[in-house]
Amino acid sequence: MQSKSVSPSYHCCFMKEERYAEAVRKFEFDTQLGPYMLNQYVDWSHLSNYITESVIEHIEPIGGEITVPSEPESISNIPRTPMEKALAEQLKSSKYAIPVEKSERKGCYFTPIPRLIKHKGLSGHELTNMNLDKTQVLETILAKEYDGNEDSLLGELQFSFIAFLMGQSLEAYLQWKLITSLLLGCIEAPLNTRSRLFTKRKGP
Repeated sequence: MQSKSVSPSYHCCFMKEERYAEAVRKFEFDTQLGPYMLNQYVDWSHLSNYITESVIEHIEPIGGEITVPSEPESISNIPRTPMEKALAEQLKSSKYAIPVEKSERKGCYFTPIPRLIKHKGLSGHELTNMNLDKTQVLETILAKEYDGNEDSLLGELQFSFIAFLMGQSLEAYLQWKLITSLLLGCIEAPLNTRSRLFTKRKGP
């Protein structure tokens, strides 16, 4: 029986991982770290208590780097207020706006949230009611995109806010705005069908 050979690249990665692990055990990185703001821990936990590993894996862009130039060009076609347009220009000219290769996958993998509800076969009255009370839209998105998991929706809401706050991501801001508008547009859900979702919501 022949033994499997280990490629040089795998061995190199393994050795590098071991060196990092040893450096952590010896606290070699601590001298380069700033003090943790313990007085802000409660605020931070409220902002991120629904962001799980699965939420991050589902949303984060390839490579895990969130930058303004890497965001999809399609967001430029989204209607914005004058203040949002000014914000977009400010973020693009920021010193943190590092150019990326055009061939790279752009932006985060956010869940699509409809801005205006349109369904074939519905009467004008039914469409009006659906746009006035977005409970049915919320139920559809929860079932289709989150397998009915309310916490995943809250996790994406928190992720998008933090990505905007810390990563200066306009795409994340627009996603946070869409989810917030969806929740605020529900009438039946907070009172009856999804009262737990609205009472446990924390953060932005």
